[in-house]
Amino acid sequence: MKTNNRLNALILSVGGTSEPLITCIKELKPDCVYFLHSKGTLKIAKEVLKKTKFNGEVLYKEIVNPESLEESYFKAHHAIKELKHNNFEVVMDFTGGTKPMVSGLVLAAVGENIEYSYVGTFSENGRDKNGLGIVKNGFEKIKKQKNPLDLYAVNEFERGKEFFNNYQFQAARRNLKTAESKLTEPFLKKLSSLYIKIIDIYDSWDKFNIKLTCDNSQINLDKCLKDLLNLIYEDKAVVTSFEKDHNGFLSQLKNNQMFLERKISQKNNLNNDNIYFYLPDLLNNAYRRIKEGKYDDAVARLYRVMELVAQLKLNKLGIVDNDSIRNFKFDINKNSFKNYASENYQDILTKLNIKNFTSSKSTFTLAMYNDFNMLRYLNDEIGNYYIKDNKVQRELEKRNNSVLAHGLRPINKINAIKLYDYSVNYAKLLCSDVEVYMKLGSFPKFQI
Repeated sequence: MKTNNRLNALILSVGGTSEPLITCIKELKPDCVYFLHSKGTLKIAKEVLKKTKFNGEVLYKEIVNPESLEESYFKAHHAIKELKHNNFEVVMDFTGGTKPMVSGLVLAAVGENIEYSYVGTFSENGRDKNGLGIVKNGFEKIKKQKNPLDLYAVNEFERGKEFFNNYQFQAARRNLKTAESKLTEPFLKKLSSLYIKIIDIYDSWDKFNIKLTCDNSQINLDKCLKDLLNLIYEDKAVVTSFEKDHNGFLSQLKNNQMFLERKISQKNNLNNDNIYFYLPDLLNNAYRRIKEGKYDDAVARLYRVMELVAQLKLNKLGIVDNDSIRNFKFDINKNSFKNYASENYQDILTKLNIKNFTSSKSTFTLAMYNDFNMLRYLNDEIGNYYIKDNKVQRELEKRNNSVLAHGLRPINKINAIKLYDYSVNYAKLLCSDVEVYMKLGSFPKFQI
């Protein structure tokens, strides 16, 4: 029974017969015996100690109502915690006692990392009542039991999925890694491996990374998802498991793969086709931060959404430098601006306080507010709308005074939701289908 230098404790639920308990003590040789007994079975516990000549530590806990599952659970839970607090390794035997006592003991042991024991028989003739009754004296055999929750890593699977649903990817990964290490059944082991791949992809995506490191190489996330879907669909049992337990999960994986394929340039630089998919992606990311209660983080992202709306509109007008787009920037091309603004360009430069326009550099940059001002002076509807929109400007000012910007004020949920709603509306001014793409790029959810 001993696996190290720690002392061992044996919890015994006491029923109407002493023989199974005697067998347990003789074979397991514990340092401490903890009896869970009713008033009527205390004498059985005393008899067990006498017959085994046990000289170790003895503890008792009376279950007043042995037909109460609630009391049985509470008393058993307390006994387990008491022993573990005193650094015992614990074995729980659930042979004796009423059904509520046994059930309460088993429930209390769930997740406690203790061993299970049951005294059965080594022979089909070892029970009375034609093999349907209790074990006969002399036919007892201890049968170690595996905790099915541990055997199938039930808690780790459920916790991992719940953490994934709440965007806690590191915690999700830890739980699924633990599940994978516990499992011996090949199908469940394969499932846990697939879940870990899913977590890795979405963890990377949530951090704005478009690549994942696999075997010392960087692979675009859209290809990672495509490879993952191929792995899933090559095994009908896996597909059935997903469809049965997590309705809609696989279809959203496909949607996400299509979204990422549109967002990520295969040549590792941006172009005018894929830059627009950063907008719904940023909005989704901000929404996830709101769901987590990280309102300052959400508003920081929404500020970037507002800026991106203006930059993308400037790009639609054809004045953003193409080379800067390829380098993930939105610098204004001087010649393109001059040609677009025609005779008004000098007046606009003055209003925006743009200096050194005649320098040798072919581009210049704008801050967020001046992005909208530029649109306004170019008589664009989004620029005109923003300049008159005092509500959104007040919410953005709260962001400027927040602890993650230039001040020390925290952002609350109401502020974050307001700016999120405003940001979605501005995104729709630029792209009427933005909510369709947001849905396409939304993270899937496990059914818990």
